[in-house]
Amino acid sequence: MAVKLLDAIAAAKALHGSVKQLVKNVQLHDTSHWSKEKAQAEIAGGKPVCGYYWKKLVRDKWTRSTDGDVRYEKPTQKRLKKYNKTTETSYLPINANGCWILVSHALKCAKNNEDTLFVEGNTATRFVIGTPFPADYGGETLRDDDNNEACTRVAVVIATGGNVNTQLVTHFPVAGSFFNNKTVLN
Repeated sequence: MAVKLLDAIAAAKALHGSVKQLVKNVQLHDTSHWSKEKAQAEIAGGKPVCGYYWKKLVRDKWTRSTDGDVRYEKPTQKRLKKYNKTTETSYLPINANGCWILVSHALKCAKNNEDTLFVEGNTATRFVIGTPFPADYGGETLRDDDNNEACTRVAVVIATGGNVNTQLVTHFPVAGSFFNNKTVLN
């Protein structure tokens, strides 16, 4: 029998408050989702699909008009007129702290049932939650057939019930289509 929605919300609530579970998940989770390069290596190694996360960084860039010197701190008032200001956007790989932020955000949304999709997992004791990324985070799904997709959600797989204490199983970035044709919990 599938997990009920109220049980799924209760499990997310329990996990959101469990620093031990979050730390354990970050320590044990493979790092293939941490960067585009690692995801590409997984694809090259034979994995058909692998997603990765990114963190967006937007900062001011100051370029001196005379010689092209670049700095990321605002020049002094005296030298300011020699520089042109632009905005630079970078998409950086994440690390353990980024995973912590993403999983914590997903669990917080799920425990409050805010903009969260709850669907059945691949066993009767598992379910998947999907929440939009927090600000400045995102992801992409890479495929061995080059049919890549921008990701819109963090998916977190949770096991509960039966002989299993509630635990995080895994997490990964997903496109909205991941949830198509999945059975919604009720």
